[in-house]
Amino acid sequence: MATSSPFPPSTPLVRERLVRHRLTSGLATPLDVVRHLGAVQAQDYGQSLWAIATRMTTPDVPAVVAAIERGEIVRTWPMRGTIHWMPAEDAAWMVALSAERTLHAARARREALSIDDAVLAHADDVLTDALRGGKRMPRPELVARWESAGITTTGGRGYHLLWTLAHRGRIIIGPMAGKQQTFVLAAEFLPSAAAGEGRAELAARYLASHGPASAADVAWWTGTTLTASRAAIGAAADSGRVRRCGEYEDRDLWTGSDTPPVAVAGDGVRFLAGFDEYTLGYKVRDDVLAPAHFTRVVPGSNGVFQGTVHSDGVIVGTWRRALSAKAVDVGVELFHARSASARGVRHAAMAVADAYRVPLRDLSVTTVA
Repeated sequence: MATSSPFPPSTPLVRERLVRHRLTSGLATPLDVVRHLGAVQAQDYGQSLWAIATRMTTPDVPAVVAAIERGEIVRTWPMRGTIHWMPAEDAAWMVALSAERTLHAARARREALSIDDAVLAHADDVLTDALRGGKRMPRPELVARWESAGITTTGGRGYHLLWTLAHRGRIIIGPMAGKQQTFVLAAEFLPSAAAGEGRAELAARYLASHGPASAADVAWWTGTTLTASRAAIGAAADSGRVRRCGEYEDRDLWTGSDTPPVAVAGDGVRFLAGFDEYTLGYKVRDDVLAPAHFTRVVPGSNGVFQGTVHSDGVIVGTWRRALSAKAVDVGVELFHARSASARGVRHAAMAVADAYRVPLRDLSVTTVA
């Protein structure tokens, strides 16, 4: 007797998402990728480089780093209090759009840390003096400046001060200094601010790159209310940028107004980043990740998403890499035997090596069930 698959089916919804995420046909540059997606999860720096590279016509991690150094894409906290990449020209309005709501939600935390307006003003003055003139400064050095100025940074105060000043549009995260995160003044590093955009623009960008998706998905991704997200979708639909594309499992689904080519069945195996938008960018993830496998992707349900192995757009395992200047080792853990072809897994591992411009030294594959 036939048994049901332990994985979600590769449905038309899944195949359209593959296309809209530009996983079946890449974009030319890192800036093109980030601009298309609107914003890209980036709390894990190394994983986020791969998330961008894998959507390029020729995946190339050093090219992503170069775009960061040129200031074309930047990291800060635009939505949900979470670090994202976004186009430099969009950073100011994206942060401003959610800042009031996010800062209000963190008010109790600021009070618990004894951070009031006077402390913030003092911290802002010290930080501005330290960074003025285009300087990039690693976090430990900024924290030391605050301590020298009499501002206590222990117990999480240092991080929260940086986080709050970023939400106020004062700073953004700069290019890396080795393995150290740096900070720069937003007013000096960002280009002239684009005209302020609104929730309808953000919803339109999300649906054009993440659709089909529901209003609940939009609300989760943008970090706002369901009512506000429905209104944003309605405004985007009125302007002709998004359209309703049907109902699936009691969800009204929306997508971009364009009609991209739909990926064919049997799309193959690919390795996506931990925290990748394809997995994390939705409130409901069951379309690509079976609930029974969730804790394998997020061990301990701790919010840390592992890199995922996809077969025909659905998650069938996890993967990791050990990278050096001379080679990369790739380890794969499949959830079930024969859930991904050996040839497809090797092809995906070779794509990782090519993107990092190093040879693939070792590929290990294990099965957990």
